[in-house]
Amino acid sequence: MVLALTTDSIRSSALVIAIVLIALGLLAAVVVQKIVVRVVSLVVMAGLGLLVFNQRASIETCANKVKDQAVSAQGITKTQCTFFGIKVDVPGLDKLKG
Repeated sequence: MVLALTTDSIRSSALVIAIVLIALGLLAAVVVQKIVVRVVSLVVMAGLGLLVFNQRASIETCANKVKDQAVSAQGITKTQCTFFGIKVDVPGLDKLKG
């Protein structure tokens, strides 16, 4: 029994191997793309969560400042807070008593 390879069998085997490798490459590209999309989505969602948490603390600090001014009844006309970097004027006691 002879196990020698002929040029035709090598050519056929090479073609089949090339097609299989191309298919595996395409499959790997799709899998990697889905993984990258998931990782990027996770990073974006985590970043937005941290941003919202940070703003929550900023608004809480501003609310405490307004409350302290109301308790001391200093007649403050307005308080300025920031929300996502934008300055917001909170009306003072004179506007709230109306």
